[in-house]
Amino acid sequence: RMSDEVRRMGGRKIAIVTDPGLVGTGIIARLEELLNATGVQVSCFDAVEPDPKYEIANQAAEFTKGAEADLIVGIGGGSSLDIAKVASVLVTNSDPVSSYFGIDLIPAPGLPMILVPTTAGTGSEVTPIAILSDYSEKLKKGIVSSHLFPDAAILDPELTLGLPPAVTAATGMDALIHAVEAYTS
Repeated sequence: RMSDEVRRMGGRKIAIVTDPGLVGTGIIARLEELLNATGVQVSCFDAVEPDPKYEIANQAAEFTKGAEADLIVGIGGGSSLDIAKVASVLVTNSDPVSSYFGIDLIPAPGLPMILVPTTAGTGSEVTPIAILSDYSEKLKKGIVSSHLFPDAAILDPELTLGLPPAVTAATGMDALIHAVEAYTS
């Protein structure tokens, strides 16, 4: 349960990282209510977009710092989870996000983090990878670091039930493609 994990990690001020669509479903309001009932302070950054540009990660990190959060909860699809992961390390490291594109370039661990996927496609909640878009260079760039692993992942299949059919189909194909890619590699 979320409240058990928050308690285990000693979270007192939590920054939720998500997208506007998920806020619109009411799931985030229920999560905030659940967490507030445990006596923690909750703030929500809800500006994650599909294929997020790295500036969104910077904004999420600034929001998290401003909220004085000691724990990040990323909830949503792969974009929200990747932004939560990158924001976590941007809070505790001083270099710009662009200096971390590549492998093992993040010097220190980030804030403790719980990731909650609402789609079946990316597996971001269990990987040390975050993908961000650099629109000026028209590229997607990856950050790979053991510091991007979450401290906990909560998988609740019921969170996928309310997705629009197109999102369910796209994320299902994403999962299948990842499996085929792993098999052929």
